[in-house]
Amino acid sequence: MFTCPSIAEKVIRVKIRSSLALAAAVSVLLVGCTSTSNTADVEKGCVTFPTGKQLDSAKIGDNFGKEPKIDIAKGTKVEASQSRVIVEGKGEKVRPNDTAVADISLYNATTGEFAFKAPYNGQGSNSVQINEQLIESISAAVGCHTVGSRVAVLAAPKDLFGAQGNEQLKIGKDDSVLVVADIISNEKAPKARELKGDYKDAPKVEFPGNGEAPKVTLPDTNPPKELTIEVLEKGDGPVIAETDSPKLQTLGLNWNTGATFQKFDSVLDIAANGYVPGFSKAIVGQTKGSKILAILPPADGYGAGGNAQAGIGGKDTIVFVIDIAKD
Repeated sequence: MFTCPSIAEKVIRVKIRSSLALAAAVSVLLVGCTSTSNTADVEKGCVTFPTGKQLDSAKIGDNFGKEPKIDIAKGTKVEASQSRVIVEGKGEKVRPNDTAVADISLYNATTGEFAFKAPYNGQGSNSVQINEQLIESISAAVGCHTVGSRVAVLAAPKDLFGAQGNEQLKIGKDDSVLVVADIISNEKAPKARELKGDYKDAPKVEFPGNGEAPKVTLPDTNPPKELTIEVLEKGDGPVIAETDSPKLQTLGLNWNTGATFQKFDSVLDIAANGYVPGFSKAIVGQTKGSKILAILPPADGYGAGGNAQAGIGGKDTIVFVIDIAKD
C-alpha cells in the first residue's frame, strides 16, 4: 500500500529543478513518500524491476534529450512494475545518495495520454537524490543507471501514486504509468569530513560584498553539541518578532560533509517562526540589517530523520550564515 503523509513546511526549502506545474503535481515523487511494494529488487541501494511483455512490446523513442515518441497498447495495466533501458549512456553511474538531474515524463499507459511532459531544454526537470525516501519507480528509472541513459519504467499503481491515483495529473487509481527518465548529469554524494577534537573556534566567515555569497571556512574539529548563535554584524533596524517575515538570504552548509545545501541566491520572506527550530531562534530577537552565524545540532535542525533530499543525515550538524535585509 502506498502512503504519503503531509510534509511540514517548517524547513529551509531545497530547490527542485521543475516548473511550478511539476512541483505542484508530482512533487510527491521527490519528497518523503515511499511505496511499500514487494516487487522491487533492492540490492546495495539500487532499485530494479524486471522486464515484462507489456513494456518489451512498447515502442519508445531513443531520441535522448527530446520528447519521447511512445507507442504502447491503450488500456495497458500491470500489477507488477517493469523496467527497460532504452538508451545506455556512457557517463558515470548514479549511485545511492548521489543527486541526479533528469528529464522525467509521465505517460498514462492506461488512457494513452501524457500526464506530464518534461521541458527537454537541456537543464532537466527534476533533481532527485537516490535514497530510501524516493518512490521506487522513480528510483528504478534513475538510480544505478549511467548519465546519458534513457530508462523506462512501466509502474504499477502501488509503485507510484497508489490507490488514490493523482487527480491533477488525470491518473486513476487503477492506471499504470510509463515513467521515462533521461539522465542528464550527476552529482556525487559528499563524503564525510575527518573531524578531530572538540569544538573550539567558530567557522570563519567573509562577506565579499556586492551581493555575492559569503565565504565560509569550517574548522576540522567536531561541531558544538549545543545550538550556537553569533552576531557577525548588528543591524540598526527594528527587532524581529516571531510573526514577522523579514527578507533574508542564507547560505547553508553541512558541517559533517562540508557540502553546501542552501545556496545564497534567493530571498526568503516567510514568518520568522516558520523555519527549522534553530534557524528561527537565530533570527527572532535580532535587528534587521544583521548578519548571523548559526550552528544547529540535529535537534535544532532536521532532527533524527535528517533531510535526505538536502544530503543531511540524522546526525549531521548544519551551519547557516544569515544576511537579514534592512527593509
